[in-house]
Amino acid sequence: MTQQNLFLLLVPLVQATLFHAAPRLSRPGIFFSVTVDEAFATGREGRALLTRYRLIVWAAAAASIVVKLTFDSPIGFFALAGLVTVTGFGAWFWTYRQVRPHALTATGVRAASLSPRDDSMPGGMWFAAGPFLLLAATALVIYLRWDRVPEGTTTNPFAALAIAAAMILMTTLLGFSIMRYMRQVATDGPAARAEQRFKNVQVLYLTVAAYIMAITFSGLAIMPVFAISSFNVGPIWVLIPLLNIAMVVWMLRVGQGGQRGVSPGARGAIRGDATPDSAWKGGGLLYFNPSDPAIWVEKRIGIGYTVNFANPRTWLLIGIFAVPALAARLLF
Repeated sequence: MTQQNLFLLLVPLVQATLFHAAPRLSRPGIFFSVTVDEAFATGREGRALLTRYRLIVWAAAAASIVVKLTFDSPIGFFALAGLVTVTGFGAWFWTYRQVRPHALTATGVRAASLSPRDDSMPGGMWFAAGPFLLLAATALVIYLRWDRVPEGTTTNPFAALAIAAAMILMTTLLGFSIMRYMRQVATDGPAARAEQRFKNVQVLYLTVAAYIMAITFSGLAIMPVFAISSFNVGPIWVLIPLLNIAMVVWMLRVGQGGQRGVSPGARGAIRGDATPDSAWKGGGLLYFNPSDPAIWVEKRIGIGYTVNFANPRTWLLIGIFAVPALAARLLF
């Protein structure tokens, strides 16, 4: 068996691992995208549903590997690519329907904090603006040394800066919108502090990614000005997978919303993520709540955030992201 085939066999194993972990990535009190009593999720019936779901997922992974080994052809390849995904989502939706009758009744009571929440960018405004300042400094150096650019240079050094500026602008707007328009679940206490810390780290991750982009594209743009034949981006881009791995490990350790280390007593009367089950569509994949002013809410499938598709500002934000992406595609 070739190394390529061995690598392909890892695909269903990775997919099955993700489906296996998905039910435990949500906040406490969320079980297969349904707000339930934690005693049900950890009790006999909840454990039986979870075990059955996971057996189906791993059976699909085993079947896809058998098909691939039996039919070393497009049939085997598509079995690897699709069988676990289709079966995994099918098992999720089936279990979701079994859990729905055990959903807690929504109280309709909303709690609010008397103190304003912190919606400032982590590190402050100047830290968030750092990538733009770096691009501006690079552009100034290129402008001042424009007459020293070697003849025959066909690549416009400002093009790389323009692409980087568009990408960093989208990243910064994403972080700002998360800080400003995130649905707050806990109002105060340890649960609120853990939630704020979880949000700050998410946005800080985006800011660090913006710095990596600014450094990389500034180096590429300034090459012809100083007659540099090559720019080794390897050490810089090695940071990206390391950053991603560190982020994933941290998120898994603290749990959705940073609530894994918060005791049930500290969470108080909060049920799950305090969003109504009726607003979640597609088995908990999409959030659609016209009465919720938030743009961002915590995911119920996976970990991190998703958007409120019923909020008009969500589509405005999507449009803002689409414009620079389309412009970069057309111009460069």
